[in-house]
Amino acid sequence: MKQLKVRLNGQMRAESEEREGEAVTLKDQDGERQNVLKRKAEGAEAINKRLKVTFISLHFEF
Repeated sequence: MKQLKVRLNGQMRAESEEREGEAVTLKDQDGERQNVLKRKAEGAEAINKRLKVTFISLHFEF
């Protein structure tokens, strides 16, 4: 009986550690994705700003 408890305890600990590792991996992946989205949004914002300045300057030239 005691061996069964020890074995089950070991299995539960191993599963818990595996889940924790998966959670860390998922958090890292999410952080990377957030950074990529942030950079893309900043790039799009910069392009839009340049286009706006260009269109305004073209409008005043006519």
